[in-house]
Amino acid sequence: EEVRIIADRLRMDVEKLKIKISDSSEVVSKTISIGIAEYKGKESVTQLIDRADKALYAAKASGRNKVMIG
Repeated sequence: EEVRIIADRLRMDVEKLKIKISDSSEVVSKTISIGIAEYKGKESVTQLIDRADKALYAAKASGRNKVMIG
């Protein structure tokens, strides 16, 4: 839960950023989606990354700019 809170703060901070395009008056903003997975005892690193990756794609599929736990 603590990691989710930190990730959500990061997501909100990125959302607030306004990025000025050099040599232009154009300003853009971006969002991020984050997938989180907690290590489960006997799983491999590959399995852990796979769960985090699936959580990331679930966040994107449900509207982007979200934090999901896998």
